[in-house]
Amino acid sequence: MFHDPNLDYDAIRAYRKKIMEEALQKNGIELKKGAIELLEFLKTKKIKRAIATATDEERATRYLKQIGLYPYFDKIICATMVKSGKPSPDIYQYACRQLELMPQECMAVEDSPNGVMSAYRAGCKVVLVPDQSEPAGIIWRDFSHLFAAHLQNHENALQCHGTAESSHKDCLPDNLLTALRNVQN
Repeated sequence: MFHDPNLDYDAIRAYRKKIMEEALQKNGIELKKGAIELLEFLKTKKIKRAIATATDEERATRYLKQIGLYPYFDKIICATMVKSGKPSPDIYQYACRQLELMPQECMAVEDSPNGVMSAYRAGCKVVLVPDQSEPAGIIWRDFSHLFAAHLQNHENALQCHGTAESSHKDCLPDNLLTALRNVQN
């Protein structure tokens, strides 16, 4: 279908953008539960944050400002800035370079199978937060063991263990840890 020479990809994309804009005007943008708390925690800890989105930069910036998330990100990385979009690793590789971090030092929080594949192929740790659909069977079957391993390996970095040098404010809130743990179940 997409290799049809008579297919006007730009017209289809423009129509899709128009429909999305109308839907967002009518319904607004839903903010994920816990998003602000997590971003606030990361910002307080001076942990670098970027968003890697298929949305173009103008709309991404506008949407982030509308829902109050814009000041939480150090970098806004859009698919228009790279050769290939998700599930290609390009966008996450570029985001890591912009943050001056190696992919294995980064954790991607994704809501789509293509995003999971993109982040994983780039070498990032990945947490899946399902959005409009449950994880696709092949993604879940092939990668669930990796999610569980990454979570177990990095949970100590996210949670306090009552050590003398750690105070409660250094911990992720329990509800966020529970959400991350539930990803593997």
